[in-house]
Amino acid sequence: MKVLVTGHRGYLGAVVVPMLLEAGHDVSGYDLDYFGHCTYSHGGPYRAVPTMQKDIRDAVPEDFIGFEAVVHLAALPDTTARAIGQDLVEDVNHRACVRVALAARQAGASRFLLASSAAAYGESGEDPVDETGALKPLTADAVAKVMAERDVAALANADFSPTFLRLPMLCGLSPRLRLDLLFNWLIATAFTEDRLPLPLHSEAWRPFVHVQDVARVASALLREPRPAVHNQIFNVGTVAGSVRVRDAAAIIAELSPPAQIEEGAAALPHQESCRLNCDKLARLLPAAAPQWTLDQCISQMLDAFEASALDWDDVVGSRYDRARELTALVAEGTLDAALHRRNGVQLPHRNDTTDGTH
Repeated sequence: MKVLVTGHRGYLGAVVVPMLLEAGHDVSGYDLDYFGHCTYSHGGPYRAVPTMQKDIRDAVPEDFIGFEAVVHLAALPDTTARAIGQDLVEDVNHRACVRVALAARQAGASRFLLASSAAAYGESGEDPVDETGALKPLTADAVAKVMAERDVAALANADFSPTFLRLPMLCGLSPRLRLDLLFNWLIATAFTEDRLPLPLHSEAWRPFVHVQDVARVASALLREPRPAVHNQIFNVGTVAGSVRVRDAAAIIAELSPPAQIEEGAAALPHQESCRLNCDKLARLLPAAAPQWTLDQCISQMLDAFEASALDWDDVVGSRYDRARELTALVAEGTLDAALHRRNGVQLPHRNDTTDGTH
């Protein structure tokens, strides 16, 4: 199948692309590549594919001609809203998403796989919530993803089948590593500083899933008959993949001695708390059920951090923090305030054929 992956050079996209290539798909990418110089060489191989370097806000049907499927991962991370403003998050994660879906449909693509967010459920209580649960988004990104789901679903017809993946918090290694995700940040802080700053509200539930497991699910969904996934929403993960923040910190501390937990060191940015019921996906794709446990994710990352000699400057710098990096690109004049590239200014970029550096 000829597949176009938007956001293919991002944290998740850099893991999805190799998985799709291994499955035999003809893969191309679509990415403005804000974070082209943020490669982590110990995060796994980085696979080069034909690429259109373009802003999804400028997507047109001609960009998607010849593709049978579009895997839409391009989005501003939820951690960036405070730095760049909620309006930009809405512009990219909602309006541009719908623009891409409409352009793909007009170009003749029959499948559209959208990376949405389990943050749509907000604070849902103790019971695992399935895809029919009430939507109570608490952040700009979650609101934008809910609206994108609604508007893309309305585009479905006999020739165009959207499928929505409600993803929990991602974790694990990637060639485009992020250390601004809660569990990744806690693991990196434990490794570099021998401490675990336990956030306030640490009794909150956080569902999580390893990026490799998401990639496996995406690949498996593209193999399914189109009627089975037509306009369907799937929670991605397992019930066991929901853990209290406090319990996750305890596991990290156990696997990363002599790291010590520091109580109430910081507040979580929002009050989301939910556990996911992922039975629907398990029934459809039992062979693609998530495999990575939190213990395995922690061990994987600690081994990589040891091999790469990760230090505290890496953790607090902009290289692996999307909000800090975008802020830096605006401050230096590479991007304008709306995150458009300034005329004649090239984005920092590494060639796709390189692994990057530490």
